[in-house]
Amino acid sequence: MDAILQAPGDNIVIDLRDYASVDFVAAAALFRDVDKTITFNTAGGSATVKTKTLWNNSGKDRVIQVRGGKASVDNIG
Repeated sequence: MDAILQAPGDNIVIDLRDYASVDFVAAAALFRDVDKTITFNTAGGSATVKTKTLWNNSGKDRVIQVRGGKASVDNIG
């Protein structure tokens, strides 16, 4: 994941069109000082998340849920 976040460009596209919905657990620390947009393409639609949303000062890891073309982000624990 670190290599993807450090790649040139402002946009990351993750193709998951074989799945209607997906859940990811992401270490919040990976997103510190990263300013990109991640687009998740699923069979249920596309959803975007800003990496700045995934970083949080609490250091708690995050869960990203993509359902019906919408993404939600919550702390774990």
